[in-house]
Amino acid sequence: MSPIRGLTTGVLPSFPRLGKLRKGSEAKEKTVQTTSGPRTIKTYGADLEYFRFTAEGKRVDIQTAFEAVYGDQPALLHVFLPHPGVEENFGTWKEKWVAGGLVHRCDGEVMTLWRDDAGKIRQQPKPCPYFGVDRTTEQEKADPSCKEVGRLSLIVPELVYAGLVGYVVLETHSKNDLASIQASLLAAAEARGDNPLGLRGIEFVLKRELRTISTPSSDGKRARRDKWMVVIEPAADWVRLQLDMAHRVTMGLPEPQRMIPESTEETLEAEEAEFDEIADIEDEPLEAIPDEPEPEPAPAAPEPKKHPAIRDLDQPTLEAFVAAACKRYVATPVTLLTALSANRWKDVPITTIEAKAVLDEKLGKKD
Repeated sequence: MSPIRGLTTGVLPSFPRLGKLRKGSEAKEKTVQTTSGPRTIKTYGADLEYFRFTAEGKRVDIQTAFEAVYGDQPALLHVFLPHPGVEENFGTWKEKWVAGGLVHRCDGEVMTLWRDDAGKIRQQPKPCPYFGVDRTTEQEKADPSCKEVGRLSLIVPELVYAGLVGYVVLETHSKNDLASIQASLLAAAEARGDNPLGLRGIEFVLKRELRTISTPSSDGKRARRDKWMVVIEPAADWVRLQLDMAHRVTMGLPEPQRMIPESTEETLEAEEAEFDEIADIEDEPLEAIPDEPEPEPAPAAPEPKKHPAIRDLDQPTLEAFVAAACKRYVATPVTLLTALSANRWKDVPITTIEAKAVLDEKLGKKD
């Protein structure tokens, strides 16, 4: 690898961005009076109770695929994170923007990206001009300082299933959102322990939730108001699994028994052992059998008895059949009952030989 300094160095792995999730309605223009005269600025849109999704480049196929699953006012989404670490998934900065683009990006004290007087972007560390400076309301209106922003990269499975590979970015400027999202991701990463996957592979629930928070008022004081915040948390199924694993470790219990062989080698060895046993029997010499008189013709065989299908069994018989199958195949009654109730084996005759053959076929087991 031969990186180009300042161009390909420091670039994080990423797929294309498919769109953005926003908290508010579209921004509006507003004229304000400053010391240098009237000035038109863009203001944040109204806070929404749901997410507003906008496809990258206003692509209709992306917008259509998203709304086909979540509609145009989703308040809850099921998502995954693309990177193992918290900072890789959730970038938080203070940024200053103007109509011409980004002016600077900093961590609150030191700028890591800034535009010089010639309009060129620089990456050399430099103190933030707004850090530690007390500013009046008039100064802030005339020259707004840098503001907090967080961008969370997400994978929306439904878009991938629709053939659209890339990330959806949630953007928020709320300090409460930034702290809440950061805390939730750190907790999930801690629960993962030393798993190299980190936050990848965990299903998360992303939603809007009404909470009462402290907000600034126009008179400079603070008041408590209801706001629709962004909440991200691991799906309940994943949390239950972590609790179960922690309980097993605490109690010294073994891991659940695997239903599938550890490797194909075990299956092959079992098949070879069966073949060897058959070969040993075939190699044994046959004893001489004396001639016997030819037997009389046997009477015609009766019609084979038709056995009931699984769907025709009463509950006690069905439970007995499932219990026997569980004992033989080390499965769980819930799993087999679920399969039977779904009519997956509804036409299976209940005879010892045929039921065994079908279960062998369905579960891939051998004696």
